[in-house]
Amino acid sequence: MSIAQTVNISAGEYRPWLSKDLPGGGFIAQVISESFEHSGYQTKIKFLPWKRGYDQAKAGNYAASAYWYPSKKREEHFIYSDAINKETTHFFYNKDKPLKQWNKLADLGDFKIGATDGYTYTDEFWKAAQLGIINVELANRDELNMAKLIRGRIDLFPVEKHLGFALATTHFQPHMAYLIDFHPKPLLKTTGHLLFSRAHPETTILVKAFNRGLKELKESGRYEELLRTMVMERSQRFK
Repeated sequence: MSIAQTVNISAGEYRPWLSKDLPGGGFIAQVISESFEHSGYQTKIKFLPWKRGYDQAKAGNYAASAYWYPSKKREEHFIYSDAINKETTHFFYNKDKPLKQWNKLADLGDFKIGATDGYTYTDEFWKAAQLGIINVELANRDELNMAKLIRGRIDLFPVEKHLGFALATTHFQPHMAYLIDFHPKPLLKTTGHLLFSRAHPETTILVKAFNRGLKELKESGRYEELLRTMVMERSQRFK
């Protein structure tokens, strides 16, 4: 099967979806590995800081990078796989200052919003921040933003739903995690993908192999089984 029997993939920490400390590397890593297995490939996933993993894959040192939201600017250097997962990003808040209703970003002008540097969110979100319609304060890690939210240093934090509760329950005592909830209206609905490097010689073959294996994984029911056991049953929410 040529030189690509083992597919080397860079990945970033993204609990509860993807982490070197989770069984099998987490749900996303397991889906990637089993999808490639369906097409006769093995995988080796290396966890790196996000930017380093992205740049290493961009240079062709890794066949692909896991895992990323759609972005036009990345298509120059990468080919997107079919969607691995669907995600929704919501505004998390501290129950001491609840977010009761919002329809447009301008409704959030009285809240201090924590955002993680380098994240995509939406163009509208960053434009509103630039224009001063919303007050955005950056931190370099999700954990820092969650800590600031729990301690009342920010009022809102946009984050993927399962990740938000994983951050609260993993890093804080239950009585502190209890303070956190989220508004049901999503800021963003998106999909996550494996990025295949255009600089890698086997990219065209690997994209087709992965997409074929992913389709088979979903049709077999194994995908839903992994989602249930590796994410849904592990996600905790304090009422």
